[in-house]
Amino acid sequence: MKQDGSIVYNPGPDYILEQDDILLAIESPEQLRLLARTLNRPRRRKKL
Repeated sequence: MKQDGSIVYNPGPDYILEQDDILLAIESPEQLRLLARTLNRPRRRKKL
């Protein structure tokens, strides 16, 4: 959910979470662990 209250359903892999966005994930415990690891990784920049 965005700060303005809008909701983005099933964002794609290129979607960028912004500060104060709310993320709701309904997954198995293993998938939630994987998501947590992914979200805690340092951001990688794409080389041009």
